[in-house]
Formats: sequence, structure tokens, C-alpha cells
Amino acid sequence: MANSDVRSIDRISRRFATFAIAMTKTSATAPKSSSRVVRTGATSASSSGTGDSANPDVRFLDQFPYFGAGATEGALRLTGGERRAFLRTFHAMAAEVRTLQPDTPDLIRARLYEMLVLLGRWYTARHATSAVTGAHAAIDRFHRLIEQHFPRRHRVSEYAADVGLTPGHLNALCRWHLGQSAGSLIRQRLVLEAKRMLRYGDMPAFVVARELGFRDPAYFTRFFRREAGTTPRHFRQERQRAAGAHRRR
Repeated sequence: MANSDVRSIDRISRRFATFAIAMTKTSATAPKSSSRVVRTGATSASSSGTGDSANPDVRFLDQFPYFGAGATEGALRLTGGERRAFLRTFHAMAAEVRTLQPDTPDLIRARLYEMLVLLGRWYTARHATSAVTGAHAAIDRFHRLIEQHFPRRHRVSEYAADVGLTPGHLNALCRWHLGQSAGSLIRQRLVLEAKRMLRYGDMPAFVVARELGFRDPAYFTRFFRREAGTTPRHFRQERQRAAGAHRRR
């Protein structure tokens, strides 16, 4: 595969439109090299770190095993059949660029999706164990970071940066392996600590809020009600009544 083709694939990023333009420009010339190695880019699929869930392309890229901290290989050696399938898709994109129809961007995107999915399948077939191990390592690190920093860090993006993933990729891993989002894990830890402080301590709710990194006590009350189903005050009162009833038995 020509160096220009390799560079074009390496440009894939969360700014999907920018990448698609780069891909179409590079693919205008047919690959001539006999190389059967495709660089998949064992780096994060995003440079922005915003984790914008409103962009479906962002979430689409996050699922691929060759992006992010879990990727162990930056190159994929293709078999003869895989190379032919890859080049068919690549040449179809080049041909579409030459026609420049009004709906060319839609077809180019579809072809690019096909290419990414094929690469994902081939990568997983070769590196499935290492990809899963890397995912588990990233989730384990995320859990450790939550334990260390939850009173001061409430945003997924802050943890994702330390794990070496994009927020969207970290969310995708947590949903796939744990069945819940990365944000829900952070909120659960905050609520658990708030309940412990309210139940076993005598600090007012606004002090608990401050200790857990909430600058606005009213926001902490709303957060606690949404997550626990009751206000901090009522939670403490219910626990005190339950403890008193237990002592009288």
C-alpha cells in the first residue's frame, strides 16, 4: 500500500468531517505498492476530548479496538483476501470522488464506515485477547482514579485524560463491560460517600456538599434527590429513626 494511503488512514480522528476530506483527497490516486500492512493507529480516536454524544460519528469511532489505550498493535498485516477487500473499498471511494455527485459525501462516508468495520473485524480476529485485556486494564485504572479523586473530580473527561482515552471511548468500554456509563460510576461513588457521611457523621448537609466538591449546596441537594430518591435531610432523618427503633427493641 502506498505511503499516502497509510497516512490517510492514520488521520482518522474525532473530527470526522476533516478526516473524510483528507481521505478523499488522498484516495484520488490508486495505491500501487504491494505492501499488505495497514496502520490502524494505536492512539486515541479523538484529539478534542469533548465526548460529544450528539455526534453519532464520534460514538461510532469509539467502538473500534485499534483506537485508545487498549490497542496493543499499530499495524495490521493483511492476508491476500483482506487486502483485496480493503482495496475494493478504497478504489470505490476514489471512483466516487471523481464523479462528485451531490450525494457523494454520503456514499464516501458509507464506504469509509465499511473500511473501518472491516479493519475492526480483522484486528479483533488477531488481537482479541490483548484488546479485552487492555479494556479491563483501562476500566481498572478508572476505578482506582475514582477512589482517589471523586471528591474533586466529577467529570468523565477528567478521568478519561488520565486513563489515556477519550470520554466517549471510556463510556463505551464501561457500557460494554459493566453495563453502565462512566458518569454513572462517578455519581454512584459520590452518593455512596454522601450517604456514609450523612448516616455516621453530624456534619450539616452543606458541609457534606462542600467536602464532596459541590460548591452549591442547593445543587448537591438536587443531585442527591435525583440519585438517591430523597433529600439529604430526609435520608438522615430516616436513618436516625431506624436506628432509634432498633435500639428500643
